[in-house]
Amino acid sequence: MIWETDFLCQLRQKNNLIQEGIIMIKQFLIKSICLLALIFPQLAFAETYQGLWVGQVELNKVNNATSQTNTEELQPVKHVFDMTVLLHVHENGSVQLLKEVTMMQKSIQLEGQDFSQRVLVTDDRLIPEYDGIVRRDGKLVGIRLGSLAFDFPVGQTEMPVSGTFASGQTFGMHIVWMKPS
Repeated sequence: MIWETDFLCQLRQKNNLIQEGIIMIKQFLIKSICLLALIFPQLAFAETYQGLWVGQVELNKVNNATSQTNTEELQPVKHVFDMTVLLHVHENGSVQLLKEVTMMQKSIQLEGQDFSQRVLVTDDRLIPEYDGIVRRDGKLVGIRLGSLAFDFPVGQTEMPVSGTFASGQTFGMHIVWMKPS
């Protein structure tokens, strides 16, 4: 059996911003109503939404794919289902849904001075090429975030999202799940 889901999201303003160093972690809430409405903080000081976005999805309506009648009409659920999602907005505005990400850093030189630049790593094979950002038992390690709600195909850690990621705009994705046999 194959399950398919379309997500359409619209950004709305909300004051709820947490800033850590140069990585901004924002919280958002998705409510499903036929499309999922997304609530994001409005960044008054930023020109783009570039960076890592971490949020909570609340599914409160679903359709019954096995129904003999109208499978397009969404019905309320008895118990709301919450899940965490990770989104990365690239410099060019494109958006990826992430399965997991590790926040690391790399050493760079600017004008003869040493600096650290934060990076987001989605391929575990690349982690040894970077330094951690927090000290644990005397060793620098990365900060790992994951979303257990989505199981991507083997070897895939990102899924493209279509649309525009900005306040008042809509973006979406089409996800296909294969039921385990």
